[in-house]
Amino acid sequence: MENDTDSLLQILKLEDTKEVFVDGFQGISIRNGVAKVNFFTSRQNEKSEVERVGAVILTMSLMDLIAIADGLNNVIAEIEKKGMIKRVETNEPKKD
Repeated sequence: MENDTDSLLQILKLEDTKEVFVDGFQGISIRNGVAKVNFFTSRQNEKSEVERVGAVILTMSLMDLIAIADGLNNVIAEIEKKGMIKRVETNEPKKD
């Protein structure tokens, strides 16, 4: 029996889409209305030091960037509401 994720992938025709695991967000650049969002993975080098390696760059319009940010904020609010995560207050000053 299929699970909900499998069904959704088939509906959206995403079953053959490449999946890339990332460990974190490296930064973003914006030029001429196009945003490039950089992600990295971490790995050990030959000296057993952890280093960041570029994993993927997502390129999109600024409107798509805003839509994705809104969607991620909605997901975060929902999983916070379900108690899956909890925000931690820090003493660091907020960045403007």
